[in-house]
Amino acid sequence: MSRSKATKKTKPFTLLFLAVLAILILAGLYLRYASKNEVATSIAFYHNGIDQGLDPNGNKFDIYEIRDVEVVSEAIGNMEAGSELDAETISKAVTVNPVMPKNILEDMKSIKENENMKTDAITGDGYHPNEYRIGLKKVKGLSNAQHEEILSEILSVYTQNYYDKYFVVQPDLFSLTEENLMSYDYPEMVDALSHEIFILTNYIHSFKQEDAFFRGTESRTSFGDLEQRVFLLRSVNLGKLDSYIGAYKFTKEEDKRIELLSYRIKVEENSSQRNIDKKAVLQSIIDKFKKDTALMFMGAEMAPIELENKSAYYNEIISRYTQASVASSVSRRNIEKMNKEIADLEAMTIPYDLYKEIKEEIDFMAIDLLNRIGGCKEETYALINDYYEKEFFGKMVEQVSEIEWR
Repeated sequence: MSRSKATKKTKPFTLLFLAVLAILILAGLYLRYASKNEVATSIAFYHNGIDQGLDPNGNKFDIYEIRDVEVVSEAIGNMEAGSELDAETISKAVTVNPVMPKNILEDMKSIKENENMKTDAITGDGYHPNEYRIGLKKVKGLSNAQHEEILSEILSVYTQNYYDKYFVVQPDLFSLTEENLMSYDYPEMVDALSHEIFILTNYIHSFKQEDAFFRGTESRTSFGDLEQRVFLLRSVNLGKLDSYIGAYKFTKEEDKRIELLSYRIKVEENSSQRNIDKKAVLQSIIDKFKKDTALMFMGAEMAPIELENKSAYYNEIISRYTQASVASSVSRRNIEKMNKEIADLEAMTIPYDLYKEIKEEIDFMAIDLLNRIGGCKEETYALINDYYEKEFFGKMVEQVSEIEWR
Protein backbone atom coordinates (compact mmCIF):
# COMPACT_ATOMS: atom_id res chain seq x y z
CA MET A 1 0.00 0.00 0.00
CA SER A 2 1.37 3.41 -0.90
CA ARG A 3 2.00 6.09 1.76
CA SER A 4 -0.61 8.43 0.28
CA LYS A 5 -3.35 5.79 0.56
CA ALA A 6 -2.45 5.12 4.23
CA THR A 7 -2.67 8.82 5.01
CA LYS A 8 -6.12 9.07 3.43
CA LYS A 9 -7.36 6.12 5.50
CA THR A 10 -6.04 7.46 8.85
CA LYS A 11 -7.23 11.06 8.39
CA PRO A 12 -10.96 10.34 8.99
CA PHE A 13 -10.01 8.31 12.07
CA THR A 14 -7.93 11.20 13.43
CA LEU A 15 -10.74 13.67 12.91
CA LEU A 16 -13.18 11.33 14.58
CA PHE A 17 -10.80 10.91 17.55
CA LEU A 18 -10.41 14.69 17.94
CA ALA A 19 -14.16 15.17 17.74
CA VAL A 20 -14.76 12.57 20.42
CA LEU A 21 -12.03 14.10 22.56
CA ALA A 22 -13.59 17.56 22.23
CA ILE A 23 -16.99 16.16 23.19
CA LEU A 24 -15.50 14.46 26.24
CA ILE A 25 -13.76 17.67 27.33
CA LEU A 26 -16.95 19.71 26.94
CA ALA A 27 -18.91 17.03 28.76
CA GLY A 28 -16.36 17.06 31.56
CA LEU A 29 -16.59 20.82 31.87
CA TYR A 30 -20.36 20.61 31.84
CA LEU A 31 -20.36 17.97 34.57
CA ARG A 32 -17.82 19.98 36.52
CA TYR A 33 -19.83 23.18 36.58
CA ALA A 34 -23.44 22.35 35.78
CA SER A 35 -23.79 19.98 38.73
CA LYS A 36 -22.13 22.41 41.16
CA ASN A 37 -23.94 25.51 42.28
CA GLU A 38 -21.39 27.31 44.47
CA VAL A 39 -17.87 28.61 44.06
CA ALA A 40 -15.91 28.80 47.30
CA THR A 41 -12.57 29.18 49.04
CA SER A 42 -11.29 29.28 52.62
CA ILE A 43 -9.68 32.09 54.61
CA ALA A 44 -7.93 31.86 57.96
CA PHE A 45 -7.24 34.44 60.69
CA TYR A 46 -4.19 34.48 62.95
CA HIS A 47 -4.64 37.49 65.24
CA ASN A 48 -4.60 37.15 69.03
CA GLY A 49 -8.03 36.34 70.45
CA ILE A 50 -9.49 34.65 67.36
CA ASP A 51 -9.54 31.35 69.30
CA GLN A 52 -11.89 33.07 71.76
CA GLY A 53 -14.10 34.57 69.06
CA LEU A 54 -12.57 38.04 69.40
CA ASP A 55 -11.28 40.57 66.87
CA PRO A 56 -7.83 42.22 67.21
CA ASN A 57 -9.34 44.94 69.41
CA GLY A 58 -10.77 42.41 71.87
CA ASN A 59 -14.38 42.79 70.74
CA LYS A 60 -16.63 40.06 69.33
CA PHE A 61 -15.35 39.02 65.90
CA ASP A 62 -17.95 39.28 63.13
CA ILE A 63 -16.92 37.31 60.04
CA TYR A 64 -20.28 38.11 58.43
CA GLU A 65 -19.03 41.59 57.62
CA ILE A 66 -17.59 39.93 54.52
CA ARG A 67 -21.08 39.77 53.00
CA ASP A 68 -22.08 43.35 53.82
CA VAL A 69 -23.56 45.20 50.86
CA GLU A 70 -20.86 47.89 51.22
CA VAL A 71 -18.10 45.29 50.82
CA VAL A 72 -19.84 43.67 47.83
CA SER A 73 -20.49 47.08 46.23
CA GLU A 74 -16.82 48.01 46.46
CA ALA A 75 -15.84 44.59 45.10
CA ILE A 76 -18.05 44.72 42.01
CA GLY A 77 -17.04 48.35 41.53
CA ASN A 78 -13.51 47.10 40.90
CA MET A 79 -14.74 44.94 38.01
CA GLU A 80 -15.17 46.10 34.43
CA ALA A 81 -18.77 44.90 34.32
CA GLY A 82 -19.45 45.95 37.90
CA SER A 83 -22.03 48.61 37.01
CA GLU A 84 -24.31 45.91 35.58
CA LEU A 85 -24.34 43.86 38.79
CA ASP A 86 -26.69 44.21 41.77
CA ALA A 87 -24.76 44.31 45.05
CA GLU A 88 -27.72 43.31 47.21
CA THR A 89 -28.46 40.21 45.13
CA ILE A 90 -24.83 39.11 45.23
CA SER A 91 -24.63 39.85 48.96
CA LYS A 92 -27.48 37.43 49.61
CA ALA A 93 -25.66 34.78 47.57
CA VAL A 94 -22.52 34.94 49.74
CA THR A 95 -22.23 32.08 52.24
CA VAL A 96 -20.05 31.84 55.35
CA ASN A 97 -19.34 28.57 57.15
CA PRO A 98 -16.79 27.79 59.86
CA VAL A 99 -14.22 25.12 59.10
CA MET A 100 -14.26 22.73 62.04
CA PRO A 101 -11.27 20.47 62.79
CA LYS A 102 -12.02 16.76 62.64
CA ASN A 103 -11.44 16.20 66.35
CA ILE A 104 -13.89 18.99 67.25
CA LEU A 105 -16.53 17.52 64.96
CA GLU A 106 -16.03 14.11 66.55
CA ASP A 107 -16.38 15.61 70.05
CA MET A 108 -19.55 17.44 69.02
CA LYS A 109 -20.96 14.24 67.54
CA SER A 110 -20.18 12.37 70.77
CA ILE A 111 -21.87 15.04 72.87
CA LYS A 112 -24.93 14.95 70.63
CA GLU A 113 -25.15 11.17 70.96
CA ASN A 114 -24.58 11.22 74.72
CA GLU A 115 -26.12 14.23 76.46
CA ASN A 116 -24.61 13.22 79.82
CA MET A 117 -21.06 13.19 78.46
CA LYS A 118 -18.65 15.81 79.78
CA THR A 119 -15.73 17.04 77.72
CA ASP A 120 -12.94 19.55 78.11
CA ALA A 121 -12.45 19.70 74.36
CA ILE A 122 -15.22 22.24 73.83
CA THR A 123 -15.68 25.31 75.99
CA GLY A 124 -19.00 26.34 77.43
CA ASP A 125 -19.65 28.97 74.77
CA GLY A 126 -18.61 26.73 71.88
CA TYR A 127 -15.59 26.26 69.67
CA HIS A 128 -14.32 29.42 67.96
CA PRO A 129 -12.77 28.65 64.57
CA ASN A 130 -10.02 30.64 62.92
CA GLU A 131 -10.86 29.35 59.42
CA TYR A 132 -14.01 29.97 57.39
CA ARG A 133 -15.33 28.70 54.07
CA ILE A 134 -16.53 31.67 51.98
CA GLY A 135 -18.80 30.79 49.08
CA LEU A 136 -20.85 32.43 46.35
CA LYS A 137 -23.96 30.63 45.16
CA LYS A 138 -24.85 30.81 41.48
CA VAL A 139 -26.51 34.05 40.47
CA LYS A 140 -28.71 33.96 37.37
CA GLY A 141 -27.16 35.62 34.34
CA LEU A 142 -23.55 35.41 35.50
CA SER A 143 -20.93 33.15 33.99
CA ASN A 144 -18.72 30.86 36.04
CA ALA A 145 -15.76 33.13 35.38
CA GLN A 146 -17.72 36.13 36.70
CA HIS A 147 -18.64 34.22 39.86
CA GLU A 148 -14.98 33.43 40.47
CA GLU A 149 -13.94 37.03 39.80
CA ILE A 150 -16.61 38.41 42.15
CA LEU A 151 -15.59 36.06 44.97
CA SER A 152 -11.94 36.96 44.47
CA GLU A 153 -12.73 40.70 44.59
CA ILE A 154 -14.88 40.30 47.72
CA LEU A 155 -11.98 38.58 49.50
CA SER A 156 -9.58 41.30 48.34
CA VAL A 157 -11.82 44.16 49.55
CA TYR A 158 -12.60 42.44 52.85
CA THR A 159 -8.92 41.76 53.53
CA GLN A 160 -7.99 45.39 52.88
CA ASN A 161 -10.84 46.61 55.07
CA TYR A 162 -9.72 44.20 57.82
CA TYR A 163 -6.23 45.71 57.92
CA ASP A 164 -7.59 49.27 57.64
CA LYS A 165 -9.96 48.65 60.54
CA TYR A 166 -7.65 46.88 62.96
CA PHE A 167 -4.09 47.78 62.00
CA VAL A 168 -3.98 51.55 61.48
CA VAL A 169 -3.22 54.39 63.88
CA GLN A 170 -6.09 56.17 65.60
CA PRO A 171 -5.44 59.92 65.34
CA ASP A 172 -9.06 60.68 66.25
CA LEU A 173 -8.15 59.84 69.86
CA PHE A 174 -6.79 63.38 70.16
CA SER A 175 -8.84 66.53 69.70
CA LEU A 176 -6.89 69.41 71.27
CA THR A 177 -5.96 72.11 68.75
CA GLU A 178 -4.14 75.41 69.30
CA GLU A 179 -7.41 77.28 68.79
CA ASN A 180 -9.19 75.16 71.41
CA LEU A 181 -6.27 75.42 73.83
CA MET A 182 -6.07 79.21 73.69
CA SER A 183 -9.83 79.53 74.19
CA TYR A 184 -9.52 78.06 77.71
CA ASP A 185 -8.71 80.00 80.83
CA TYR A 186 -5.12 79.44 81.95
CA PRO A 187 -5.81 76.88 84.72
CA GLU A 188 -7.97 74.90 82.24
CA MET A 189 -5.08 74.96 79.73
CA VAL A 190 -3.06 72.89 82.18
CA ASP A 191 -5.93 70.40 82.55
CA ALA A 192 -6.39 70.14 78.77
CA LEU A 193 -2.69 69.56 78.09
CA SER A 194 -2.48 67.08 80.96
CA HIS A 195 -5.39 65.13 79.50
CA GLU A 196 -3.76 65.07 76.06
CA ILE A 197 -0.52 63.74 77.55
CA PHE A 198 -2.47 61.16 79.57
CA ILE A 199 -4.14 59.76 76.43
CA LEU A 200 -0.87 59.71 74.48
CA THR A 201 0.96 57.98 77.33
CA ASN A 202 -1.66 55.23 77.58
CA TYR A 203 -1.69 54.82 73.80
CA ILE A 204 2.07 54.36 73.66
CA HIS A 205 2.09 52.12 76.73
CA SER A 206 -0.47 49.74 75.18
CA PHE A 207 1.96 49.09 72.29
CA LYS A 208 4.92 48.86 74.65
CA GLN A 209 3.11 46.03 76.44
CA GLU A 210 2.63 44.23 73.11
CA ASP A 211 6.28 44.51 72.07
CA ALA A 212 8.71 46.34 74.35
CA PHE A 213 11.69 45.58 72.10
CA PHE A 214 10.35 46.72 68.73
CA ARG A 215 12.27 49.59 67.13
CA GLY A 216 11.53 51.57 63.99
CA THR A 217 13.58 50.75 60.92
CA GLU A 218 14.87 54.28 60.34
CA SER A 219 14.38 56.06 63.67
CA ARG A 220 15.48 53.07 65.80
CA THR A 221 13.06 54.45 68.39
CA SER A 222 11.12 52.09 70.66
CA PHE A 223 7.75 52.56 72.32
CA GLY A 224 9.61 52.76 75.64
CA ASP A 225 11.71 55.67 74.30
CA LEU A 226 8.58 57.56 73.28
CA GLU A 227 6.93 56.84 76.63
CA GLN A 228 9.89 58.36 78.51
CA ARG A 229 9.86 61.40 76.24
CA VAL A 230 6.21 62.05 77.01
CA PHE A 231 6.87 61.57 80.74
CA LEU A 232 9.49 64.34 80.49
CA LEU A 233 6.97 66.63 78.82
CA ARG A 234 4.63 66.07 81.74
CA SER A 235 7.17 66.49 84.52
CA VAL A 236 9.24 69.34 83.01
CA ASN A 237 7.25 71.35 80.48
CA LEU A 238 3.77 70.90 81.92
CA GLY A 239 5.15 71.26 85.45
CA LYS A 240 6.76 74.60 84.57
CA LEU A 241 3.59 75.89 82.93
CA ASP A 242 1.49 74.84 85.91
CA SER A 243 3.95 76.54 88.30
CA TYR A 244 3.81 79.86 86.43
CA ILE A 245 0.02 79.86 86.30
CA GLY A 246 -0.29 78.75 89.91
CA ALA A 247 2.31 81.14 91.33
CA TYR A 248 0.67 84.22 89.82
CA LYS A 249 -2.89 82.82 90.02
CA PHE A 250 -3.01 83.70 86.35
CA THR A 251 -6.48 83.94 84.82
CA LYS A 252 -8.06 85.72 81.88
CA GLU A 253 -10.97 87.07 83.91
CA GLU A 254 -10.65 87.11 87.68
CA ASP A 255 -14.36 87.53 88.45
CA LYS A 256 -15.37 84.60 86.24
CA ARG A 257 -12.65 82.47 87.76
CA ILE A 258 -13.86 83.22 91.30
CA GLU A 259 -17.45 82.48 90.27
CA LEU A 260 -16.39 79.15 88.73
CA LEU A 261 -14.42 78.19 91.83
CA SER A 262 -17.36 79.07 94.06
CA TYR A 263 -19.61 76.79 92.03
CA ARG A 264 -17.07 73.96 92.20
CA ILE A 265 -16.84 74.37 95.97
CA LYS A 266 -20.61 73.82 96.24
CA VAL A 267 -20.33 70.71 94.07
CA GLU A 268 -17.53 69.34 96.27
CA GLU A 269 -19.50 70.14 99.43
CA ASN A 270 -22.48 68.18 98.11
CA SER A 271 -20.21 65.30 97.15
CA SER A 272 -18.56 65.30 100.57
CA GLN A 273 -21.92 65.30 102.35
CA ARG A 274 -23.19 62.40 100.21
CA ASN A 275 -20.13 60.35 101.12
CA ILE A 276 -20.49 61.24 104.81
CA ASP A 277 -24.11 60.03 104.69
CA LYS A 278 -23.00 56.89 102.88
CA LYS A 279 -20.37 56.24 105.57
CA ALA A 280 -23.02 56.53 108.28
CA VAL A 281 -25.26 53.94 106.58
CA LEU A 282 -22.36 51.58 105.95
CA GLN A 283 -21.14 51.97 109.55
CA SER A 284 -24.55 50.91 110.86
CA ILE A 285 -24.43 47.82 108.61
CA ILE A 286 -20.92 47.00 109.80
CA ASP A 287 -21.93 47.35 113.45
CA LYS A 288 -24.89 45.01 113.01
CA PHE A 289 -23.02 42.50 110.88
CA LYS A 290 -22.24 39.36 112.85
CA LYS A 291 -18.91 37.94 111.82
CA ASP A 292 -18.67 34.20 112.10
CA THR A 293 -15.54 32.83 113.67
CA ALA A 294 -13.71 29.56 113.54
CA LEU A 295 -11.28 27.90 115.94
CA MET A 296 -7.95 26.44 114.91
CA PHE A 297 -6.55 23.90 117.38
CA MET A 298 -2.75 23.93 117.52
CA GLY A 299 -2.42 20.98 119.88
CA ALA A 300 -3.39 19.79 123.34
CA GLU A 301 -0.96 22.09 125.14
CA MET A 302 -1.93 25.29 123.26
CA ALA A 303 -5.10 27.33 123.42
CA PRO A 304 -7.12 27.45 120.18
CA ILE A 305 -6.68 30.48 117.92
CA GLU A 306 -9.82 32.37 116.88
CA LEU A 307 -9.91 33.07 113.15
CA GLU A 308 -12.12 35.57 111.36
CA ASN A 309 -14.27 33.95 108.73
CA LYS A 310 -13.58 35.71 105.43
CA SER A 311 -16.98 36.95 104.32
CA ALA A 312 -17.14 38.41 100.80
CA TYR A 313 -20.16 40.50 101.78
CA TYR A 314 -18.45 41.91 104.86
CA ASN A 315 -15.31 42.69 102.89
CA GLU A 316 -17.39 44.45 100.24
CA ILE A 317 -19.04 46.66 102.88
CA ILE A 318 -15.63 47.55 104.36
CA SER A 319 -14.33 48.37 100.87
CA ARG A 320 -17.27 50.68 100.13
CA TYR A 321 -16.87 52.38 103.51
CA THR A 322 -13.19 52.99 102.78
CA GLN A 323 -13.96 54.39 99.33
CA ALA A 324 -16.55 56.78 100.77
CA SER A 325 -14.04 57.93 103.42
CA VAL A 326 -11.37 58.60 100.81
CA ALA A 327 -13.81 60.42 98.50
CA SER A 328 -15.01 62.61 101.37
CA SER A 329 -11.42 63.48 102.33
CA VAL A 330 -10.55 64.35 98.72
CA SER A 331 -13.56 66.65 98.49
CA ARG A 332 -12.53 68.45 101.67
CA ARG A 333 -8.98 68.94 100.37
CA ASN A 334 -10.31 70.26 97.07
CA ILE A 335 -12.56 72.72 98.92
CA GLU A 336 -9.61 73.98 100.97
CA LYS A 337 -7.49 74.36 97.85
CA MET A 338 -10.17 76.30 95.96
CA ASN A 339 -10.94 78.56 98.93
CA LYS A 340 -7.24 79.40 99.13
CA GLU A 341 -7.14 80.18 95.39
CA ILE A 342 -10.11 82.52 95.73
CA ALA A 343 -8.42 84.30 98.65
CA ASP A 344 -5.17 84.63 96.64
CA LEU A 345 -7.01 85.95 93.59
CA GLU A 346 -8.75 88.59 95.66
CA ALA A 347 -5.52 89.61 97.40
CA MET A 348 -3.07 89.53 94.46
CA THR A 349 -2.49 92.55 92.24
CA ILE A 350 -0.12 92.26 89.26
CA PRO A 351 1.22 95.41 87.53
CA TYR A 352 0.18 95.62 83.89
CA ASP A 353 3.75 95.43 82.50
CA LEU A 354 4.46 92.31 84.55
CA TYR A 355 1.08 90.85 83.60
CA LYS A 356 1.83 91.39 79.91
CA GLU A 357 5.28 89.82 80.21
CA ILE A 358 4.00 86.78 82.11
CA LYS A 359 1.09 86.36 79.67
CA GLU A 360 3.44 86.25 76.67
CA GLU A 361 5.65 83.68 78.37
CA ILE A 362 2.74 81.49 79.49
CA ASP A 363 1.13 81.63 76.03
CA PHE A 364 4.46 80.64 74.45
CA MET A 365 4.96 77.74 76.89
CA ALA A 366 1.42 76.42 76.33
CA ILE A 367 1.68 76.49 72.51
CA ASP A 368 5.22 75.10 72.60
CA LEU A 369 4.09 72.20 74.79
CA LEU A 370 1.16 71.48 72.48
CA ASN A 371 3.56 71.40 69.51
CA ARG A 372 5.93 69.07 71.37
CA ILE A 373 3.02 66.77 72.15
CA GLY A 374 2.10 66.92 68.47
CA GLY A 375 5.66 65.94 67.53
CA CYS A 376 5.46 62.93 69.85
CA LYS A 377 2.14 61.98 68.27
CA GLU A 378 3.65 62.01 64.78
CA GLU A 379 6.56 59.87 65.94
CA THR A 380 4.09 57.51 67.61
CA TYR A 381 1.99 57.23 64.43
CA ALA A 382 5.09 56.51 62.35
CA LEU A 383 6.34 53.88 64.79
CA ILE A 384 2.92 52.18 64.96
CA ASN A 385 2.67 52.12 61.16
CA ASP A 386 6.15 50.60 61.00
CA TYR A 387 5.17 48.07 63.66
CA TYR A 388 1.99 47.07 61.83
CA GLU A 389 3.84 46.88 58.50
CA LYS A 390 6.49 44.51 59.87
CA GLU A 391 4.49 42.41 62.28
CA PHE A 392 0.93 42.25 60.96
CA PHE A 393 0.26 43.31 57.36
CA GLY A 394 -0.13 40.25 55.16
CA LYS A 395 0.11 37.90 58.14
CA MET A 396 -3.21 38.13 59.99
CA VAL A 397 -5.63 36.93 57.31
CA GLU A 398 -4.81 34.48 54.52
CA GLN A 399 -6.59 32.66 51.72
CA VAL A 400 -5.74 29.04 52.47
CA SER A 401 -7.39 27.20 49.57
CA GLU A 402 -7.94 27.66 45.86
CA ILE A 403 -11.20 29.03 44.49
CA GLU A 404 -13.18 25.99 43.34
CA TRP A 405 -16.68 24.86 42.47
CA ARG A 406 -18.61 22.41 44.56
